Amino acid sequence: MSNLSKINLFKRKAHVEKTADSESIKLGLRRVEELKLGIQKLSKSGIALQEKGTLHYRNGAQLGQLMALFPEKDRAQPVPGQNPEESGFLMGMQKFADIFMDLANLESSFCDETSKFSIALQQFIDGDLTETTKFLKKAYDQTRADYDKILTRIATLKDNKKLPIVKLYEAEKERARQFKVYDKAMRALEDHLADLDDLLNIIIATTILDWAAAHKNTLGLSYGQLNDIKEYLASLKTWCQEEENVCKMHRKERDGKRAEARAEEIAHANKEFAQLWTLDLIHIASSVGMDSQQMISSFCVMFHQFGVPLPEGLEKFPGATLDKNAVASIDIKDFLRQNFDAIGSKLLEDGERDLLVKLGEALAQIELPPV
Repeated sequence: MSNLSKINLFKRKAHVEKTADSESIKLGLRRVEELKLGIQKLSKSGIALQEKGTLHYRNGAQLGQLMALFPEKDRAQPVPGQNPEESGFLMGMQKFADIFMDLANLESSFCDETSKFSIALQQFIDGDLTETTKFLKKAYDQTRADYDKILTRIATLKDNKKLPIVKLYEAEKERARQFKVYDKAMRALEDHLADLDDLLNIIIATTILDWAAAHKNTLGLSYGQLNDIKEYLASLKTWCQEEENVCKMHRKERDGKRAEARAEEIAHANKEFAQLWTLDLIHIASSVGMDSQQMISSFCVMFHQFGVPLPEGLEKFPGATLDKNAVASIDIKDFLRQNFDAIGSKLLEDGERDLLVKLGEALAQIELPPV
């Protein structure tokens, strides 16, 4: 669903407009709460390993189970001789959990290093998961409230028996400006929520990798057991590097899709704008302009540019051209902006109130900035 589609999902009651959260934001905020709960449990397990070496086996098993809460990327290179189905991030976490249990009776002092793991998780909770999310959510809520206000104002103006042309047009322009701010805040929150799982995977894998490397020379009798996963440690390090690149790739893909969607929306808005111009409306606009032949020629160029057929009979007007490579001497959109009041007055005189409203909406819509 495009951004413009999402912002149109609003509830209306007594001229109060309210935009709805996108599904990605709803799911993302629920995921934040799930991650908080999972990380808190995982952090407690790390603290327990530090304080109670005798419970190493039990807490190591629990740590392995809690690792399953987080997404499996399955991009690590399999260890030679290993079942391919046992490769990947999830099995990697299970390998570490198994090692914890095997080392419980041999070396309990190594659990002191797990405090660094708990600190890293707590920093993630306090930083990216809580403060950053709270900051972006507050900015999003404020811009959404501002956008709702201008939507409410536009709805009120449209219900006015005597349509205030200039005020409505200015309100539509303000709506376009407010949408840019609101859309930027919404995209920032969506991107942040979409990146949380990737960021957490990197923190967990990198911290455990550092933990294992720090103890490589101190495990004594445990060396033989750790040696079994030495090659996997190397593949996990590669996985961490790949994961950072994947995170960047996801952002680039989202930006590309958003740019494509916006380009389609602009092309659609331009086409709808051009389709509003009937022969009668063109005649009214030409009567306002200084040179009617230049106006007719520029209208023809606009129709060709936006892929809209010429209104039947327009080709007979002086100045009309069928040359699709012709260059317009007058920008129809700029002309309408400068003469909106005069053209609007003539439309109201002709009883074309609805057409005037559509023309103002279409003009404001194509003024929306690109993503």
